[in-house]
Amino acid sequence: GVSRVHLAREFNRIVSQTPSEFIRSIRLNRAKELLAEGNVSIKEVLWQIGIQSHSGFTRSFKKEFGYLPSEQHRKQEE
Repeated sequence: GVSRVHLAREFNRIVSQTPSEFIRSIRLNRAKELLAEGNVSIKEVLWQIGIQSHSGFTRSFKKEFGYLPSEQHRKQEE
């Protein structure tokens, strides 16, 4: 019974993020966890978190954490 705009506004007020930013943050944090485990490839991580674009993922990951997902993956392989 709540409009999409009102829900987004209230969500932003409470969480200080838009719903899409919040979902992206959860997905990126899960990707970071999976990469830290070191037993899956980046391609498998993308599939598991539901992201289609490798370049978009890389860009978002770097913006969120300050380094590339491949750097996280390499750290775990060593």
